[in-house]
Amino acid sequence: MKCIFAAAMVLLATSAQATEVAKATPLVIDTIAPKMTSDNATWRVKVTAGYIVKPGVSANVEIMNFDIPSGECRSGVTKIVAMKGFDAKVTQKLCAGDVLGQSVILGWMVADKVDQEPMSNIDLVSLNYGERMYFRFDGSELTAEASIYRIEAKKL
Repeated sequence: MKCIFAAAMVLLATSAQATEVAKATPLVIDTIAPKMTSDNATWRVKVTAGYIVKPGVSANVEIMNFDIPSGECRSGVTKIVAMKGFDAKVTQKLCAGDVLGQSVILGWMVADKVDQEPMSNIDLVSLNYGERMYFRFDGSELTAEASIYRIEAKKL
């Protein structure tokens, strides 16, 4: 009887230990910037998101607005988002500069919060988890779109 009781206690102790959940550090989603050079200018970069809330109704949300010295990056809001089976740390980030004589604007766009949920699940994913952008162009101005995001950049 004592052996059965001891075996039951060992079984309970090991199953209790096995059910403890380890707190893991979230996966970091980051945009890796290429080696950029500076021309001592400053870029003004604005990012907005536009999406449909319901038929005939759309929402436009300002996501980021940074002045970025050429050759550098700026980070914004960081949030933890649930992925399948783990958490991810997502941070807004914008970089601006020159690569091989061309202007480059790149970053990771993610909404801080969503006041009005979009009608499309694809747009909701883009707002919550983020969207990478990378634009390489000639000139000192850019107006472009990446998914639901609109990017306006101008060298000051």
